[in-house]
Amino acid sequence: MQPIIGITAGKDRSDTGIQKICLIDKYSYAISASGGIPLVIPPDISTHSIETIISRVDGILITGGGDIETKRFNGQDHPRVYGVDIDRDKLEFELVHAAESSGKPLLGICRGIQIINVALGGDLYTDIQDQKIDPLKHDWFPDYPRNRLSHSIEIKSGSLLNKILGISITDVNSLHHQAIKNLPSKLSTTAFAPDGIIEAVEIRDHPFFLGVQWHPEWLFDLETTQKLFKAFIHAAKH
Repeated sequence: MQPIIGITAGKDRSDTGIQKICLIDKYSYAISASGGIPLVIPPDISTHSIETIISRVDGILITGGGDIETKRFNGQDHPRVYGVDIDRDKLEFELVHAAESSGKPLLGICRGIQIINVALGGDLYTDIQDQKIDPLKHDWFPDYPRNRLSHSIEIKSGSLLNKILGISITDVNSLHHQAIKNLPSKLSTTAFAPDGIIEAVEIRDHPFFLGVQWHPEWLFDLETTQKLFKAFIHAAKH
């Protein structure tokens, strides 16, 4: 049977001011094309429903989006912080903890890797350009193609990501202005950008618990991306 993947969504307003649940279709396409069934999880669903959600899905995909509320990780306020949704933050934190404790596969993308890090006790640069010494440009948005390969990453040998992709260096897109600063003890760093920014994390003793800082859903024509999503679906299926 095809595994069901719960995909977290954001909120937006239509041109007429109507509130909408929003999910870029690249995420659902990547799941469907990899053999899974996408199931959208609204951002304002009650956290009392977490146990039911986890019991009904075979994996969780935490997607990209706006920034996490800064006070959740005692972060430095910055004028570029945008798109904060405290309901979504709360829901995704609970999903991280539920996936960790239940052993359900979890993949976090961009905001998703940051959610994983903060939920487990880490913190973030609230703006890389202002807070890190000699950074690369990581915020190749909104005026650039979202599939632009912006820099390379180096992947740690023996990590889950290394085993999935079968390589130690690859090129990725880069659509973020925040990033992991300090890592909690539960997480291992498994990939870095040339400037030292953390690009992937995992929990080693978990069947599949992985966060990536780039946006593979926009790079689905690449073999590396297909391998990543297929490995996620395989873990969810088994």
